[in-house]
Amino acid sequence: MSAKRKDIINYLKISRIIRSFLLMKVNRDFLIFLFFIFVASLFWLLQTLNDVYEAEVAIPVKVTNVPKNALITSEIPSDLKVVLRDKGTILINYFLGKTISPVEINFMDLYNEKNKVEILTERFNKIITYQLNQSTKLLSIKPEKFDFIYTLGKSKKIPVQIKGDITPKRSYYISNIVYNPDSVSVYAPSQILDKINVAYTTPIYMENIGETKNIEVDLAKVNGAKFIPSKVKLRLAVDIYSEKSLDVPIQGVNFPVGKTLRTFPSKVKVNFQIGLKNFKNVTPDDFFICVNYEDLANSKDDKCTIVLKSYPSFVKHITLNPTKVDYLIEE
Repeated sequence: MSAKRKDIINYLKISRIIRSFLLMKVNRDFLIFLFFIFVASLFWLLQTLNDVYEAEVAIPVKVTNVPKNALITSEIPSDLKVVLRDKGTILINYFLGKTISPVEINFMDLYNEKNKVEILTERFNKIITYQLNQSTKLLSIKPEKFDFIYTLGKSKKIPVQIKGDITPKRSYYISNIVYNPDSVSVYAPSQILDKINVAYTTPIYMENIGETKNIEVDLAKVNGAKFIPSKVKLRLAVDIYSEKSLDVPIQGVNFPVGKTLRTFPSKVKVNFQIGLKNFKNVTPDDFFICVNYEDLANSKDDKCTIVLKSYPSFVKHITLNPTKVDYLIEE
């Protein structure tokens, strides 16, 4: 039997079951009863919403035209609480559909020499009432007033620096951290600005990183200061370590004129770990292995200890083989 034929048979069976259920007198009476309950509830709801009620609605507050160098040092309420009176059918619109535009405060209209703004919220009555239905009454606005303090600070450009702990997977390492942007502007009063030289990110904690990551992070807030932008994007480049060995010649340093150092062997095998990114670029010339004449003069050992003086910053876990060699000073 085909799948299509099975589906048709199952559909017919289910249809018969539903028809039998609906045609049963008890079930039919019960469904009629539920219908009348629904209709009665609907009429009751409409009658209830036709009564007059009071409701509290939140209207967002938005401060506009704030200069970049203006630092608001106290909290501004995020919204105003308004109490409205009207029929329930009208009030429900304010919650479900009809939104009231945010109350906008123009910073430049409030600028003064005291660096303090105090606003009586009754000044917004007309703005809010204009957006309400004609039958809606505005009863109150909370808070009745609010104020905020600001300062006009100086600015300077400072570098961004990551803060936290980022741990790569075993045999991996963080090869590079790219900041975008790598510097930001900070605005603050002179006494605070002089103490800020770096913009730190909020702490970042990541473990077992095995691939390059792109993240966005906030800058850590400094009381009395304002960073622009307040967020930066970071690219955490991850690379995998690989083993490599090079034969590096031993060189003598601080030998008097006419004296030459000969070592046996003349080269040392340098073993180290390096990321694949730089694997082909590193050469023996990037390492400096030497023997200091003064060390030989003060040593009673038959062999000289070799010293690794310099090496690339991107290589890790360096070992020398051998660490001591036979030598001869020729004149």
